[in-house]
Amino acid sequence: MKVYLGPVEGKPPVPLTRSRWRRFLEYRMPLLTLYLMVATLIGVLLAPFVLVTVPSGYVGVVWKRFRGGTVVDPRQLKSEGLRFGAIAKFW
Repeated sequence: MKVYLGPVEGKPPVPLTRSRWRRFLEYRMPLLTLYLMVATLIGVLLAPFVLVTVPSGYVGVVWKRFRGGTVVDPRQLKSEGLRFGAIAKFW
């Protein structure tokens, strides 16, 4: 008995074409994943130098290397919590 591949109703089969978005993901996803992994690794390595935790009940004082050292202006004091940037000491 011979088997014929084709529709029973006599209509031609619908060709399976991939969408443009699927082709883009198929070809670009490995490179995009590699870039995201490298960016995540750099972020994890630099986080201890960028993030500073100010304990509760304390105020963070900003220290600027090339702009006069410690900044004690009340408008620029950092409140408690997780902060970005260099903080010299806690008061």
